[in-house]
Amino acid sequence: MDWIDVKTKKPLVYKSGNWDGKCSEKVLVKLKDGTAQVADLNEGVLDGFEFSIWYDIKSFELDSEVVAWMPIPE
Repeated sequence: MDWIDVKTKKPLVYKSGNWDGKCSEKVLVKLKDGTAQVADLNEGVLDGFEFSIWYDIKSFELDSEVVAWMPIPE
């Protein structure tokens, strides 16, 4: 499976819950420093401003820029 550039396409954000905006499924992300980890994307509009934030599996915002992603292989 190939990495998908985040400038080209982002994961589908569709889940709603006890958070702002919509959330994606967990995906594998490649960070600017070359490492990879599991994360999800949270997007929406808050107070008239669009936001797009990646969170790790412990719900902490990622410190490094996400450059690519892929679905988690089965």
